[in-house]
Amino acid sequence: MNVPAASQRYQLATGDPATGANLAGSVSPVYPAELLSACPPPQEVQTLVIVDRTGKVSGMRVADEAQAGEQRRSFILATRQAVMQWRFNPLQVQHDGRDAEGNPVVISETRAFSLSYLFRFACHDGKATVTGHKTPASHA
Repeated sequence: MNVPAASQRYQLATGDPATGANLAGSVSPVYPAELLSACPPPQEVQTLVIVDRTGKVSGMRVADEAQAGEQRRSFILATRQAVMQWRFNPLQVQHDGRDAEGNPVVISETRAFSLSYLFRFACHDGKATVTGHKTPASHA
């Protein structure tokens, strides 16, 4: 998936720790009920989850969404409805700095970030399964 131009990659200086940016609460996507009787072939939805400084999901991008047919849009919508409810621990980045008097201090910043997730929707004999996991193409 292409990373949106507005996204940025953080380059941490050696020794600058980053904490957080981990999932604190989630709900799973629900298999679209209107497609269960048809039981179409498995569908995968690769997403880029955009998270603001507070840990709230502010958006979700799917690379092929504009070209998606009606059936695929149902899977994307199910994914979006779940992911937009997720919450993350905020990303905290610390680095050395100086206060107004020139004394060394540790500065902590909260930053927005994005992570990639892959969801797989499948059904067999009218029974649905939805699985999802973070993918290596994650960006902070």
